[in-house]
Amino acid sequence: MIANYENHVRRYSDSFERITLPDTKVAQVKEFVREVLKKKNTEHHHQVDNNFEYARWVNGFLGECAVEQYLDKPFVDFSVGDSVDYHVSDLSKLGYQCGVKTSAKFRYPVIFKQSFKPEIIVVKQTENLLWICGLATPNILNTFQSLDLITDANIIKRGTKTAFYGFNRLISPKKMLNYLQQYTKSI
Repeated sequence: MIANYENHVRRYSDSFERITLPDTKVAQVKEFVREVLKKKNTEHHHQVDNNFEYARWVNGFLGECAVEQYLDKPFVDFSVGDSVDYHVSDLSKLGYQCGVKTSAKFRYPVIFKQSFKPEIIVVKQTENLLWICGLATPNILNTFQSLDLITDANIIKRGTKTAFYGFNRLISPKKMLNYLQQYTKSI
């Protein structure tokens, strides 16, 4: 798998944007995730699928914070409530129907098998160091995916998600805001 990771991800890293999050932001994310999980433990889906939930939530919010810092536009929502109230695109506060998918280094981003909106792909090297890799269009997300790259049997068993590997097809971070502005006008 690491050899594939070298070919699929690292060879394109020259176009990635390095983001260093301050310790205060990392601490804010961790405390927020602890509060979210207290609330989520009352929801059936989270009682069934909580194996690595803390790490997934921390990774996800660290990725969102990295994108927020890169764009220099606030959008990360640190409020806690029922899941149904939060089923919106990550960048919806900015007017973009776009998500953020974050994976740990040497793992592939987990995406829906059928994507309908673009996703900004982020790789977390450490809690403070993240790489914004670029933006994947729905077509790219739906084309460059493989179950073979999923390491969690529970994700495979659920049947709705897969892993993304099309890093060579990403819109570079420098061009993704322009894409989002055009994409939003077209929908």
